[in-house]
Amino acid sequence: GKGERYDELQAFLKAYNIKNFKNYGFLDTQNLKNLIKTCDIGVVPMISTSIPNKVFDYIANDLPIYVLGENDSSDFVKEYSIGWNSKFKSESIKKFLNAINHEEIQQKRLNLLKTKNKFNRKSLHRKILNLIES
Repeated sequence: GKGERYDELQAFLKAYNIKNFKNYGFLDTQNLKNLIKTCDIGVVPMISTSIPNKVFDYIANDLPIYVLGENDSSDFVKEYSIGWNSKFKSESIKKFLNAINHEEIQQKRLNLLKTKNKFNRKSLHRKILNLIES
């Protein structure tokens, strides 16, 4: 896309001569689903504390989640055992990539399938309503 950090990202890619990166920008729901179907793991590179929409996109599409950094998103995937996290450092990322295997990915996907209904819009709205009413 052309988000607020687009120019910064492009400069980083150019400075480090990174060629194997695709920036899809904003995708509509169907195109996002089609793209996610081709993936084994959803990556969430976070430098701030929050849980971005992409986490819920990955959950909705049964995609285990790898979070870079220590933050709300990493706490979330650890709590529900639906993914992994590492420090936002090249050594940690390399260690994760060298250790991950298909069996582990499948186990995280099974955990995700067991818990994903907790995070659909209807369930979240019910929790919010209960909180407001209490």
